[in-house]
Amino acid sequence: MIGAAVVLALMATEPPSTFAYGVRDVAGTLNGEPVTLGEVDVALDGAVQAAWVRADAIMREAARAVCTDYATVRVAAEAGLDIAAWRAAKWAEARPNAAAVRTYSRAHAPRSGAPRLGRQEVSHLLHVRAYRRAVAAATDRLLDGDYTLALPARPVRFEQEPALPSVVAQCLGHIVTGHETYAFAAFRLYRQRADTIRSICRQFDIDYSNPLVLHRMAGARGLTVEALMREVEDSAPRVSDSAVEEAARVRYGEIDAAALARARFALTAELKVQARMALLEEIQAETVGDCALELPPAPMVTARGSGPGGAPGGRVRVAYFGGFQCRDCAEGWPAAERLRGAWGDRIYVDVRHHFPTTAWPAFRVALEAHCSAWAGRLWEYIAWRTRVPAIEVSPVHALDLDPVAFGTCMQDPTTAVAVIADADEAVRLGFRDAVPSWVIGHQPRRGFQGDQALNESVKHELEMEALAASDDPRD
Repeated sequence: MIGAAVVLALMATEPPSTFAYGVRDVAGTLNGEPVTLGEVDVALDGAVQAAWVRADAIMREAARAVCTDYATVRVAAEAGLDIAAWRAAKWAEARPNAAAVRTYSRAHAPRSGAPRLGRQEVSHLLHVRAYRRAVAAATDRLLDGDYTLALPARPVRFEQEPALPSVVAQCLGHIVTGHETYAFAAFRLYRQRADTIRSICRQFDIDYSNPLVLHRMAGARGLTVEALMREVEDSAPRVSDSAVEEAARVRYGEIDAAALARARFALTAELKVQARMALLEEIQAETVGDCALELPPAPMVTARGSGPGGAPGGRVRVAYFGGFQCRDCAEGWPAAERLRGAWGDRIYVDVRHHFPTTAWPAFRVALEAHCSAWAGRLWEYIAWRTRVPAIEVSPVHALDLDPVAFGTCMQDPTTAVAVIADADEAVRLGFRDAVPSWVIGHQPRRGFQGDQALNESVKHELEMEALAASDDPRD
């Protein structure tokens, strides 16, 4: 069964190397008759093919990103620095001068009514862009001529879902395996496949919005769906002259040529819609659909790096990726606090930052949170900043922070690149900015899903930790 193949292929720690299903495979049944995936794709105007193209793109991006990580290690070593220090040096070098800020501001004057970016906002925007260009140029320099992708060329049309081979790429003396590539983009690939399967299975829920049944009915008559709908509409009864006159009188208050024409057009359109609805209701009453695909289980992932809070004090790390200026973040911080209160030292909440890194207000707040964490006042800062959202107000006096140490931290390039690294890790994991997301142990959860779901994940991870400890041969 295809469902079993999908489930087996997306096991948490294994790359999807053998699970790919093809356009001729059965996606489900309509009234007991098999429906191939290719038929679903045609009914959805190529949506399945489009999903496979996106999955293939994720695999290619992940392979390149894995090699970029290797290149970053090497280029930092060539400079005699660790990665954080090398990135900090690049950040310091990328700072724009006043002339660049003025030139950009003049060239990108806002349109009428649009807000104008301030000097600090423009400076930060240019700073982040220049930093990313510099980092990319340094790693690309190493990879140019020393990067070989082993994936086959993208076909005009996929005959089956793309899968990762055992070797995906080679670079800088490293062989990038399918397992390594999958681990890099596991949650993104999972969401792509899960969304595709949900979209396919919705076609077997017989309702007015799904084109699959209409496509099959039209095909049985040798018609397109559009031709079938025209045939149905043409079967609608004609509008009588008396009905047109009555509609013109009631709707438009007069009976002249224009009012009669408008009334006839409106009544004809209504009868066509009624004919369509009658057909769809008949289909809905007489058709039973069943999807053969199953949703894949969520993969196990690891949130790389950590926030500035120090070594984990609990057995399970809860990496929380959020911000302070997004609409849903107001729910995320209290949820993180409740987790800390509920589980105590059995968990460690690792606060990470996730937001568009070119946005200066969000970036400044993330710097403040990072520096407050180094001062041991992270959760006090979170409570204060959620009450005082205006970024013009400094936390120094409210939290009794050392103003010199705090100011130094805020200006330190290491702080800036640590914040950017948090946001980049969230992107790698497949989280969206402005949406609070979590990695609880090894379980990813995107978006705020309520305390019950979060607590269930923590409980599961603690049970897995206890089980692993009981099997430790050193005990």
